[in-house]
Amino acid sequence: MKFLFALVMLVPWVALMGQDIAGYDVATLDNATLDNATLDNVTQDVVVQDGTHQADRTAAIDTLSQFGTEVQFDTEAQIDQAIAEVKTYYLQDAGKALEQLEVIRLSSEKLGYPTGIVEYMALSTELSQTVGGEDRLLAYLETLSFETNKRFRENPDLYYRLLLNKAILLSNLQRLNESLEIFTRLKSESEDPFILAVAYGTMGAIYNRTGEYDKALENTLKSIDYFKKENDTKNYVFGLTSIANILTVNDRHQEALSYLNEAVTYLDELQNARMSFNVYSTLGVLYKEVEQYDESITYHKKALDIAVTLQDPMYEAITSLNIGNSYLGLEDYERALQFYQRSMQLSRRLDMDYGIYINFINIGSLY
Repeated sequence: MKFLFALVMLVPWVALMGQDIAGYDVATLDNATLDNATLDNVTQDVVVQDGTHQADRTAAIDTLSQFGTEVQFDTEAQIDQAIAEVKTYYLQDAGKALEQLEVIRLSSEKLGYPTGIVEYMALSTELSQTVGGEDRLLAYLETLSFETNKRFRENPDLYYRLLLNKAILLSNLQRLNESLEIFTRLKSESEDPFILAVAYGTMGAIYNRTGEYDKALENTLKSIDYFKKENDTKNYVFGLTSIANILTVNDRHQEALSYLNEAVTYLDELQNARMSFNVYSTLGVLYKEVEQYDESITYHKKALDIAVTLQDPMYEAITSLNIGNSYLGLEDYERALQFYQRSMQLSRRLDMDYGIYINFINIGSLY
């Protein structure tokens, strides 16, 4: 099996399916000890998935800690309206969303409105993928005593959504056995297609993380079946990408390409720049793996255009590195050097040590 190095920014999969190829996260890479296997594979592409930078995480948490509690909503209708508004921007502006979610929580507690609390937990749990705070959210769940509280236990929809959030938070904290136990329970007790879709999908992500790829593929395939039946295109596309990642780890590149090419057919409909970036970038990585370097460059350049439009220097640095790798495969050393130098400049600006290291090695190999 070829080694595929991944720099991963976790994916918010609505109710939070984080999926990666090689199981590394940004924090791990920042402090990584580079072993011989890594040194032998510095020209492997770097895979980026959708998410929020660690700097954004810190800013969002700081914003939340400074937030006052004097502004609250007076009616359930106002809370519902605020929830609907947060859903329109929360993935793009985590800090603003966290502020509004805190108001939603306080107001829901004041009015005794369980639906508001459940919506607060669902959105906060999703944001925890990118801004952290899982321990705080788990502690808040404990204060609700939702396992025994009649307001939640007598409403299966609310109860199972809170139980789903608990399982996801445990998964994010690497408490995988506890998480799997809850997901297994949800699969047997809940009849909600969305909950089942997320349960299967997150179990697939966990099994992928633990190297149980057959189970990962089986569960993720079941997940996308549910999302497709529910016409949930966004999560269906995330699922297609996750399946491609699992297949890639197992050197099943042509199958992975077929899932990603299906994902491409939905991108115009979704009009989601970061999702498009993720699909195009992963396609670029896969085409390089099968030595179709021109195709790889085509898709990486689509991803690069999006990174520039989003003004996201980390995405731009990683994609420039990947383009350099594909030009190296074509033995076009001049263009490879141009993109490595671009990636190096951005990596230095971001203090991205691993990016600096890889580019230093790659540039040195051209002389």
